Amino acid sequence: TLEILQRMMYYGMWLNLVLAFFNLIPIPPLDGSHVFYHLLPPGAGMQYRQLQRFGFLPIMLVSFVMPGVIQFFLWPAVKLMRVALAMVIPVALPNGLPS
Repeated sequence: TLEILQRMMYYGMWLNLVLAFFNLIPIPPLDGSHVFYHLLPPGAGMQYRQLQRFGFLPIMLVSFVMPGVIQFFLWPAVKLMRVALAMVIPVALPNGLPS
């Protein structure tokens, strides 16, 4: 039905935005680390770039030691999604947003 299609689109948009913003976190090997590397002075950038050899270990450490950091970077995705859905879903979906 139309409601199932709308829910699939909702969750697809949600997942896409969360993954996009997660990828922008400035922790190697995510894409945000490449942007951050170019914003640093050359000496600091080279030291920062050496973190890439550790792979996902920095992400795991940050998520366990400081879980609020990941939520801080995903906050724009949550706000953007709510704004987009506030304009589209209530009009199209009779029961409102999925919970």
